[in-house]
Amino acid sequence: MGKRPVEKMPLSQRAKQFAPFDALKGFKEAIQDVNYQTELVDRIILSEDQLDQLDGVARSLNKGERITITYYHKGRYLKLSGIFSRIDDIEKVMVMAGEVFRLDDIIEIHRTEDPPIA
Repeated sequence: MGKRPVEKMPLSQRAKQFAPFDALKGFKEAIQDVNYQTELVDRIILSEDQLDQLDGVARSLNKGERITITYYHKGRYLKLSGIFSRIDDIEKVMVMAGEVFRLDDIIEIHRTEDPPIA
């Protein structure tokens, strides 16, 4: 009696046998969360002179200017560039790039030049 031919596994099934296996569900995310928490920084407290200087720059901005701000968000300092819209003195916020930032969270404001058109 001859050997019976072995049925070949379809290609779609072969790939599955080599897929990565996560033995501990959520472990990778937990490690990333711990790394995130260890990289947190304390909020910088600006002096009165620094606050006055920052306020002066903020008040001199014109709607439509391109700016970059450095702001505090959830334990980190982030930079964002965009188009300045306005400052709301009542709510104490700056509106830029369609987002709202608390003035207390902003530590730097810089005017940025548009890149040259090539």
